[in-house]
Amino acid sequence: MTSDSIAALVHALGKGSVEAFDCLYLKFRPKVERVVGSIVGGGISNYQIINDISQNIFLNVWKKREQIAATVRDFDSYLFLMTKNEALNFLSRYTMPFADLHDNMQAFSADDVQLSVEARDLQRRVSDAVRLLPPRQRRVFELSRINHLSYLEIARELDISPKTVENHISRALKDIKKTLS
Repeated sequence: MTSDSIAALVHALGKGSVEAFDCLYLKFRPKVERVVGSIVGGGISNYQIINDISQNIFLNVWKKREQIAATVRDFDSYLFLMTKNEALNFLSRYTMPFADLHDNMQAFSADDVQLSVEARDLQRRVSDAVRLLPPRQRRVFELSRINHLSYLEIARELDISPKTVENHISRALKDIKKTLS
C-alpha cells in the first residue's frame, strides 16, 4: 500500500468510512501489536494485554477520525506515536520491570527495518530519560524496574518510607513520559 493510498484511506476515514477504517486496521494492526508487545512484553501471557491496548488505539483512531484526517500528514508515524504513548500510559498504570522493557524492545522482526530503528530510538530515548532523573529518584526507579524490588524492599534498603518510594516512582514515570513527548 502506497502512502497515497494510505492518505486516501485516511481522508475517507475522516468522512466516516467504515471500509477505510477496516483497511487501515488490517494494514496497521500487526505493526501496532508488535510495538505494544515490545513495550509491555510479548508472549502468550501478555497476548490479551497487547490485544486490549491495540484495540484501544484503533478505537481512538475511530473517535478522532475527523481530526486525524484534517491534521495528520503521515498516518504511519502518527499511529506509531499514538501506540508508543498508549503503551507507555499502560506501563505508568501498571508495574512492569524496566529491564523487561529493554529486553522486549530487542524482539522486533528483522523484516521491518524501520520499526526496528524506531524501537532502538525509543529504547535509547527511554534510557536517556532515566539517566536524566535526579539521582535518588533514578536509584529508586532502577531498584523497582531493574532489580524488581518491591516498594517495601526499596524503602528498607534506602531507609525511606514506602510512600516516598511510591512518590519517586510516580514522579519518575511522569518525567520519563514528559521527556519522551
